[in-house]
Amino acid sequence: MTDLKRQLDNKKDFQQYLYSRGYLVTTKCLENINEYPFYGNWTVNEFDDLYIYSHKAQNVVFYRGKTGSYFLIGHAYNPFTMEHKEDAILKELDYAVEKGNEFEKINELSGQFLIGKNNNKELRFFGDASCILTAYYGEWNNEFYVSSHSQLLGDICGLEQTEYIKKLVNYKYYRLFGKMLPGDLSPYSEFKHTIPNFIYTYSKASKKTAYKRFWPLKKINQNLNQSDEEYKKNIEKVSELLSNSLLLITKKWAKPAISLTGGCDSKTTLACANGLYEKFSYYSYISSEAEKVDAEAAEKICGQLGLVHRTDIIPTEESAYKDLDLWRKLFEQNCGNIGKNNENDIKKRIYYINHCDFDVEVKSWVSETARAYYLKRFDNYRFPKKPTPRYLSAMYKVFLGNRSLLKETDSVFSEFLKKYYSDDVFTKINWVDLIFWEYRVSSWNSLVISNEQSVSYDIIIPYNNRKLLEMLLSASVSCRVNDSCHKDIQKKMNEKIYESGISVTNLKHTNLRAKAEKAYLRLRTI
Repeated sequence: MTDLKRQLDNKKDFQQYLYSRGYLVTTKCLENINEYPFYGNWTVNEFDDLYIYSHKAQNVVFYRGKTGSYFLIGHAYNPFTMEHKEDAILKELDYAVEKGNEFEKINELSGQFLIGKNNNKELRFFGDASCILTAYYGEWNNEFYVSSHSQLLGDICGLEQTEYIKKLVNYKYYRLFGKMLPGDLSPYSEFKHTIPNFIYTYSKASKKTAYKRFWPLKKINQNLNQSDEEYKKNIEKVSELLSNSLLLITKKWAKPAISLTGGCDSKTTLACANGLYEKFSYYSYISSEAEKVDAEAAEKICGQLGLVHRTDIIPTEESAYKDLDLWRKLFEQNCGNIGKNNENDIKKRIYYINHCDFDVEVKSWVSETARAYYLKRFDNYRFPKKPTPRYLSAMYKVFLGNRSLLKETDSVFSEFLKKYYSDDVFTKINWVDLIFWEYRVSSWNSLVISNEQSVSYDIIIPYNNRKLLEMLLSASVSCRVNDSCHKDIQKKMNEKIYESGISVTNLKHTNLRAKAEKAYLRLRTI
């Protein structure tokens, strides 16, 4: 019996937060969901030969169509057709499959979700545009599993973390650049996590899982200039899609709130809410000194627009939080026991569990996929035409004084590149952009949002749409580095925000840090 289980068995009010908003799709019928780790807070639906378990706060929808039996876990909407109900989304998808344009329809969807299609031969499944709703999949003891939480699989199957994972998470510089694992790894050798832009097929006869890339299948033109007519059309279309998304969010949730900073992504979201401002509430939070600048900037912007803005002060003293040590263990468990969570983030989650007057947070994450993140982070470093395992290792973590761990990580990324990236795919899109999207965003953002932040409330991300991201990525590198796309969207949607002159950059990403990281990358990849 683990220490966490022992404590949770005696703390019924905490049990609902273990694997909150989680799900489990499996061929195995579990005996008792009233005990650890479910504690009676999950429901089970038998769907043909599958068992779909879901936390009481998670949304699950089923649809039986002409081409198969579908399920959708999470939330989805279509800003192209303006459909916001999940059963109708599945109906649209079923029709698209019948007509032979399945992937075209998939690419239109926004949200955080896992969609599956089941029949007696196979289970096909895929995630949202960035796999923000986490999905770990694999077979163990002749049964197949897909779950939002890797540690839930460890609990059910009685698994041990691999020796490599144990060494990695105990490495002294592991926490730098985000708590995530390299490649497609989970803490267990039996399970992997899904990669965006792939569809997965589990064969019930062979009991093997295959995966197939469905984006990009054609070259993404990344050489447009600001004067190009196509660029202008893309800005207009992205603006329309973001505006549509925000309208659909107000239809899906009764009390949506937009979390604001003074950053580029946040201001663009706020600009696209123009015409809907009365339907949202607006807030920022301060849990550390670095967040104070963001909150103050957000308040000034809202003030100029005549919007009511609230700043939540997250108490920093430990005495303000009951059972803080238990909370620490719970969040570490939810995130797969791959390192400690930031203390101020834990306090934020506890605060909003107890002080939340909205039912969904509109976040501006994923937007950085189109903003040339790695070029900014590494101070316009000249990357090679194709990635090597060592480049991915050096961009992943700082390895100092532990060369054997670096080489093991190289091996992980070598396998990752072989599995998912042909030379052909990098002729269609710059690998630096694709790796950021399919690795960093899906590994780090998904873990933080699905396994940590969503414990407090539901979250939705308007930027998490494949077609929208493709339009933004088609702009020139210089345009994306300078954030011209986002600024042009702001100018089009709300000129007051564009002209406000209020801007906050990430205090962690200083010029000195960028130069240091660039020097490290150059040293490690010689």
